Amino acid sequence: MKILFRAHSPCIRTYKEAKALRSLGLEVILASSGKSIEDRYPGLRTEDAFSEVWDAASIYAPHFVEDQGVDIIHTAHPPDNHVRDLLGCGVPIAHDFHDLYSLERTGAYHLRTEKDAARFASGLVFVSDGMAEYVEEKYPHSAMISCVIGNAADECTVVPRPKPWPADEIHVVYIAAMPRWGEEHYKDIQGLVKQITGQRIHFHVYAIIVKPELRQAASENPFLHLEDPVSGREKIELLSRFDAAVWSARSGLPPKMQVHIDLCCPNKMYEYWQAGIPMICRGGKGMRRFVAEYKMGWMVSDFSDLRSVLEQEYKPTRDVITMKEEVGKLIEFYEEII
Repeated sequence: MKILFRAHSPCIRTYKEAKALRSLGLEVILASSGKSIEDRYPGLRTEDAFSEVWDAASIYAPHFVEDQGVDIIHTAHPPDNHVRDLLGCGVPIAHDFHDLYSLERTGAYHLRTEKDAARFASGLVFVSDGMAEYVEEKYPHSAMISCVIGNAADECTVVPRPKPWPADEIHVVYIAAMPRWGEEHYKDIQGLVKQITGQRIHFHVYAIIVKPELRQAASENPFLHLEDPVSGREKIELLSRFDAAVWSARSGLPPKMQVHIDLCCPNKMYEYWQAGIPMICRGGKGMRRFVAEYKMGWMVSDFSDLRSVLEQEYKPTRDVITMKEEVGKLIEFYEEII
C-alpha cells in the first residue's frame, strides 16, 4: 500500500503516524507547501517518516497520484480544504481531525471547509472518541467509516537522566507550543505559575514560542524557568528528570472552548507517560478519562498542595501506548475504505 500524506506543514502527529506506518512496511510519501519537520521540530528528520517529499505547489495532484501509484491520500487538519481540493484524484481520502475549527474560530470559510472535510472524505480519523461523537452529531451526513487514533508516543529507547538539582527540591514541568501570560486564553499559565511557585516549587516551561511577557515574568521569579525547545528522544529524556508534569484547563472558559478542552488528549500527555513522570491535571473530561484509565497521575481541583499530591503512589497500569501500536487500527481503516 502506498500512502500520500498531504499537509501544509506536517505536525508532530502526522510525523509519528507516517513514521510508524513506514516501520510496518508501508510506502509513505509527503506533499507539503509549508515548513518542514526539521523547521518545526529541531532534532527530528523528515526521512525517518517519509521516503519522498514533494513540493505540493509544483505538482498537479490527479496526475501525480496516478503516476506514483498512490492507493490512498491522508489529509490532516489544518487545513481542511485539502479534502475537497483532492476529490478528483480518483483514490480514497482519509481526513485526520485532531482539532476542529468550529471550536476555535468563527470564520465562515474555515467552518465550511470543516464541513466539507467531514462530508466528502472517504473516512475520518479522530484523536478521541469524544471528537468522533461530536463530529457525527454536528455533521450527520459525514463519512460513515472512521477510526480513533490517539496522539500516542513515538517509539524510541529512553534513558532516564539524573536530577540535576538538590534532592529536597520539587520540580514540575509544563509543555505548550505557545503558553500565554495574562491573556485569559485557555493556555494562560499566569495563575498556575503563581499558585505553584508560591509553594516554593520550581516550574519549568518548554515552549516553541515564548512571548516577552512570559520572559519578563521568569526574570522576576526564581522558581519559574524557561527551557530551550527540544524534540524527539532528547525531549523525553529531559522530561524524566522532573517530579511531575502539570496540565490545567482554566476555569470560566467560553462554552465552545470548554468543549474543545473536553475532547482533547494532547501529544504531551503521552510524552510525560513515556518519560515515566506522573501528571497532575485539573479539568477536561478527556483528560479525566485518560488519567483514570491508565493511572497516569491524579486529578485535582486546584494546585494548592502539590507536595501532598506527590506523596501518592504513581503506578501506571501499562507501558506507554506507541504510535506503532496505534497505527494497526489505521491500516485496517485504510483497507476498509480502499
